[in-house]
Amino acid sequence: MTVLWFVAAAVGLALVIGFSRLVVRRYVYTCGPDEILVFTGRSHRAPDGTVRGYRVVMTGRAVRVPGQEKAHRVNSRPMSIGIRPDGVVTRDQVKVTVLATAQVAISRREELVHNAVQCFLTIKQEMIKPVARREIELSLRKFIGSRSREQIQKDARTLRREAKAAIAEEISRLGLELELEKLQVL
Repeated sequence: MTVLWFVAAAVGLALVIGFSRLVVRRYVYTCGPDEILVFTGRSHRAPDGTVRGYRVVMTGRAVRVPGQEKAHRVNSRPMSIGIRPDGVVTRDQVKVTVLATAQVAISRREELVHNAVQCFLTIKQEMIKPVARREIELSLRKFIGSRSREQIQKDARTLRREAKAAIAEEISRLGLELELEKLQVL
């Protein structure tokens, strides 16, 4: 009788462990170092009092509520983008050639990540790159168009710093962060 009881307990324990592993595997999500987890389907109140139809997890683990929430993984790995807009005109109507290289990534800052979620939640990272390239190109055109040829040629470091600030402000509306690596105006 004791052997039968022991076998029944072992089988029951194995079933409980197996079921627990299945539940954990299906409903517990771990956020990797270069990703953001977004759980949609339920309303969540942010610390500032705003109500959103999703919650964002940037580190650690989170549990998905079965039947109510859907989990999305958003890749926040930096993307390298080369920009060479044609026919950029300065303030004094001189055509210049602009060469730029930038690193763009989905922002992990709390105030910007919500913009990225709204813009890029279901879009793959390969599709984000052309959008970012277009926004950077438009911002570069606007920035260079507001400067004269002499202002552009005077100080390359200052020009790069000011261009980065102007472009970063524009691109942050999409929830992206920018690192302008190279900027040349020929």
